Amino acid sequence: MASIIESMLLKTNKGWRPKRTIIFCSWGGNPFGNIGSYKWGKEFEKILQNNAVAYIDIQNPYFGNTSLRSIASPSLQQLTAEAIKKMQRICTEGKTCHKSNVSSVHMQRDADFFINYLGIAAAQFVFDDFKSSEAINFISEAFFINKTKNVQEQNHSFHLHRYVAKLTTEIVLQISTQPILPFNALDVALEIQKRIEGDGSSDSILMEQSRSLRETAQLFQSNEMRPANNPRERNPLRVRMLNDILQNLEKNFLIQNHPAGFPRNILYRLDERTTRFSLLQEAQEHCKISKSNETLLSALQEVLNCITSATLYLKESLHVFQDGLEESDL
Repeated sequence: MASIIESMLLKTNKGWRPKRTIIFCSWGGNPFGNIGSYKWGKEFEKILQNNAVAYIDIQNPYFGNTSLRSIASPSLQQLTAEAIKKMQRICTEGKTCHKSNVSSVHMQRDADFFINYLGIAAAQFVFDDFKSSEAINFISEAFFINKTKNVQEQNHSFHLHRYVAKLTTEIVLQISTQPILPFNALDVALEIQKRIEGDGSSDSILMEQSRSLRETAQLFQSNEMRPANNPRERNPLRVRMLNDILQNLEKNFLIQNHPAGFPRNILYRLDERTTRFSLLQEAQEHCKISKSNETLLSALQEVLNCITSATLYLKESLHVFQDGLEESDL
């Protein structure tokens, strides 16, 4: 975190100013149920619900040196992938160039409140060792060394921490600087449709609604609705409306009745090996044990409600957006 702050201070000293406020947070109480981040989030919940745009997690970025895991909510997957590609282009040392596929696996710890209670976009970069999770390395917050050389000598994972810091900085700069939030509504719709089509328990109504969401998102992302090079995109009213729509889209995917241990935000899944909704997967397993499909039907209804809500949200947003443009032209 200190490295990220230092790099941004260097930019501000050269005249750079973010278009959105950047808040750096460090909480305690993680071993006791993330009480630090949860209490802070609850204290400022109203402000965060109205103004928070994204949460970028840098808690414990190193669990091994085998591979880079890139996790992001669907609306941030494109931006996350672009940041990884940019790092690959500029890295000079072969050992520090890392490839990674972006997935929407549920993030643990401090990210939980922002994902499952606020429903805001989130991203995280973590170096993990899938072959062995016994030897976990970390930098103690109470351990300070004056010379950078000594830090690198005593912590062999130093360059991996630095790699995560650079990726995180790139994401934060893009989100805080671009006039239009770099979120992709169509990626959310495509992710939903992929999970529906890959789930044998999904019915025709669910599939039809997911296609409707994709078509609405395609219209929203089309050149007709938001042409990137159109000078009118810089109209303050247009910018504000677009950002409000993008900022609140993922809130439609929060459910109230979720199984214990499962995320309230259905855009995230527990298992990286499957594209199915974790909620539906658990409900189907429950049906095999109880010999009743009541839990599965309830889960299907929860997913359908989320997709329907997101579809209506985008459709109404398009109407408001078009009416606002017509009024601004008068």
